[in-house]
Amino acid sequence: MIASKEFGAKAFGYEISPLPFLLAKIKILLSGQSKKCHIHFGDFRISEDKLADADVVYLYLLGSVLKKIEKWLFKNIGSNTKTVCLAFSFIEHKPFKIIKTRNLGRVAKISLYIK
Repeated sequence: MIASKEFGAKAFGYEISPLPFLLAKIKILLSGQSKKCHIHFGDFRISEDKLADADVVYLYLLGSVLKKIEKWLFKNIGSNTKTVCLAFSFIEHKPFKIIKTRNLGRVAKISLYIK
């Protein structure tokens, strides 16, 4: 929503858990960004065809999940796609840059990957 609101980006996301999905849907509606932001219920791997055209892929997934999708993701993203991970990192790919931030009151890291 921030990228859409501040930079005019068209954003779409996937959430596999029902409660976070509903909360995200409500936040999008209340933000007035529903024409540019879309949240879908389900596994984001169904969006394989959209990944090649994405400028940025943002992931907030556990390390165990990142490990499972790492090869698939880097195979399917475009050559100019940047990948951002909050809190957890990929195993095989080394980040281009790491930034420390606060997330839910804790110090966390944001890792930027460039294919």
